[in-house]
Amino acid sequence: AVNAYTTALELDPLFLTVLSNRIACYLQLGELARCIKDADALVEKLDAIAMGEDANPNDPKAAAMRVKALTRRGTAYCLQGKYENAVVDYQSAVTLTPPAAAGTPLLLDDLRRVDALCRCSLLKAEGDAAFGSGDVQQALEKYTEVLGIEATFVSAISNRAACNMALGDPLACVNDCTTALELLALDSNATRDAALVVPGATSDSGKGREQAEKKKAAAFPAATSRGGEERSGQW
Repeated sequence: AVNAYTTALELDPLFLTVLSNRIACYLQLGELARCIKDADALVEKLDAIAMGEDANPNDPKAAAMRVKALTRRGTAYCLQGKYENAVVDYQSAVTLTPPAAAGTPLLLDDLRRVDALCRCSLLKAEGDAAFGSGDVQQALEKYTEVLGIEATFVSAISNRAACNMALGDPLACVNDCTTALELLALDSNATRDAALVVPGATSDSGKGREQAEKKKAAAFPAATSRGGEERSGQW
């Protein structure tokens, strides 16, 4: 499908429905950089059209296409762990979506989910900094705060396990490791990494957990980001 859409765009760079469909394909394939690049291009093209003399500022098809571009790009940012960027895109998408639209409740749910992940990411960074400076108790509290917002934030669970071990609570460490392993079992590629006992909360061996977490975090049912491809040449 990507090859077909690419050929079509070579023939007509303004075939925006095709560009929108290629964005969806790249997202499904995990080609995040290309997904974001195409979404950037689509938003720019829509902006240019909107500034034309004959533009209809209330064109529902153009608005719907913009919302899809924003939510797909937001989902790609989530998969990259760039939650703050994702929040901006989802907020913009919500602003452009009529309150009475059928997909609005789901879109609002997705925005709340992304916002929660953003807060989790910031709190986890604070925990990592505390751990790195030797304040293990403060780090544990930050990771626990993360898990109060999102109980499946795997890297916070794993890092809290390291804190519990450092604080002399092996039972709590085992419980956290067990929970993390159960969650990581959903991503077979990260299971091997999860078996490692990490002495430092920010060590390189945590990369597999971070990648699994990003995949899991962005798997929420976005109202429009993973919608089906356009069936018509009209946008």
